[in-house]
Amino acid sequence: MKSAKFDVRGERGALLVELMVTVSVAVVVVGVLVYASTGISRSVTATDQYMVGVANTNRILDTIALDVRRAVRIGILSGTTTTPIKDTGTTTYTVGSSSILVIYVPDYYGSNTPNNVAGSTYKTTRYSRETLNSSSTYNSSGNTLLNGIVPWTDAQTTVNDKAVTRFTPIAAGTGELQIRYYTGQRSNKDATQCLLRSEYPSGATSPSSTRDIAEKITDSTSITSIVISGANGGQTIRLQSSFTPRFRLKGASPTSATTVVDVNPRNPRRD
Repeated sequence: MKSAKFDVRGERGALLVELMVTVSVAVVVVGVLVYASTGISRSVTATDQYMVGVANTNRILDTIALDVRRAVRIGILSGTTTTPIKDTGTTTYTVGSSSILVIYVPDYYGSNTPNNVAGSTYKTTRYSRETLNSSSTYNSSGNTLLNGIVPWTDAQTTVNDKAVTRFTPIAAGTGELQIRYYTGQRSNKDATQCLLRSEYPSGATSPSSTRDIAEKITDSTSITSIVISGANGGQTIRLQSSFTPRFRLKGASPTSATTVVDVNPRNPRRD
C-alpha cells in the first residue's frame, strides 16, 4: 500500500498567512487602545484644568465682592498713583502685578494684631462707648445711661437725597483697612502664579497678612483674568473674570468662559 503524502509547503503557507493576519489584528487593537488611552488622558487633563479655572473664577468674584460691599474707597494703584473707580464708562482695569486693585474698608477695632493679654486693644472697638460723646447735652441731670450715645449727624448720612444709616466713621484716616488684590508668584520658592490678597492695617506700610485667593491663574495651560469697572458714581462696581482654556476642539479658536457680577457698596464712598 502506498503511503499518503502531505503537502507541507501548503501548510507552511497557510500558517504564515494566519500569523500575518493575527499580527495585523493585534497591531490594530493595540493602536486603538493607545489612541483611546491618549484621548482619555487628554480629556482628564482638560477636565481638571477646566474645573480649576471655574473654581478660580468663582472664588475670585466671591472674595472681591465681599470686600467691595463694605468698601468706602475703591481704586487702581499703579506705581504711586491711585485712580478711583467710579463712573469709568467704557474704561476697564485689569488687575495684574503692577495694576493693583485697592479697597479700603472700615476698621472698627483698635488693633488687628493678635494679642490675648488682658487689657490689650486687640479686637476692641476703636470708638469706645464710654467716650463716644460725653458732653452734658447727652448726659444731663446725672443720667449716665445716655453716655455713649451717637449723635444723629454721625449715625446717618444722605445718599441720592435719602437719609441712610452711616456704618462707618465720618472721616477717613485711622479708621480704615487697606486691602490689595494683585497677581504674583506664591512665594520665593514657589513660582506658581496666583491672585494674592494683602491686608494692611491703618497706617501700615507692610501687610499684616497675604494669602493666595486663586492658584495657577497664568500657566502653560490656561489664563484667568480679572477686570473691574465702575458706574453710578462708584455705587455700582462690575467685576468680571474670564477663563481661557488651552484645550479645545481641533482647529477651533480659543473661547473664554466669562462671569460678570455687579456689586453695590453698602457704605457711602469717600473718594
